[in-house]
Amino acid sequence: MNEAILTTHNLCKRFGAVPACSHLSLTLTPGELHALIGPNGAGKTTVLNLLSGFITPDSGSIFLAGRDISAIPVHGRAALGLARSFQLISLFDRLSVEENLAIAVQARSGTSFRFLGDAAADRRLREPARRVMARMGLKGCGRVITGSLSHGQRRQLEVAMALAIKPRVLLLDEPMAGLGAGGSQRLQELISTLKGRLSILLIEHDMTAVFSLADRITVLVRGEAIAAGTPDEIRRNPEVQRVYLGEEAAAC
Repeated sequence: MNEAILTTHNLCKRFGAVPACSHLSLTLTPGELHALIGPNGAGKTTVLNLLSGFITPDSGSIFLAGRDISAIPVHGRAALGLARSFQLISLFDRLSVEENLAIAVQARSGTSFRFLGDAAADRRLREPARRVMARMGLKGCGRVITGSLSHGQRRQLEVAMALAIKPRVLLLDEPMAGLGAGGSQRLQELISTLKGRLSILLIEHDMTAVFSLADRITVLVRGEAIAAGTPDEIRRNPEVQRVYLGEEAAAC
């Protein structure tokens, strides 16, 4: 197996008496799509918050490409190649699609500008923004005001903005939430094209998408990893079926 690009060692986080993450040791290898699944309240988003630096662990450590990033803040982790899309979309609704992406490119490049509008006027930012638009199925939407996009297009833009910083690791938090069957399938296809190009840790409740996309799956229950393995291994795991998948496993 390839050397891990992202690892956690005995990662722990409690909120009062509630264990949100309990001694989690997780590995993500280059080019792998690793899904993190479990019932509501299992601690999945807490794990992403820990990995991206939005909250600090009570104990344990996080390594990116062999470097301990446990104490590095959010922007420092982004500069090292760790990008995240959020369960709740946060975009600049009054700006165009291209302007949103140019700002994301700027965050990676370090180019300075005084006003948001300067980002879209900078050719060094516009060209990479347009390449990401084409890659994520948003070609032709550059001048569209973000607030007028459909829900599915907003999801595509959010992932595109994460990709614009050229990450080595992409954290996706329920990217298909709220999408209809068509939008979910489209986004699933787009995520599939990213496999092998970068490492992805995916949280998703759509089990059809998870079992189709994932190379490996880790199952969390009450903050603890109860199983990890290939989709086939997870599908057949009796403990996982008992506490989470149930009849869904047969349909995936």
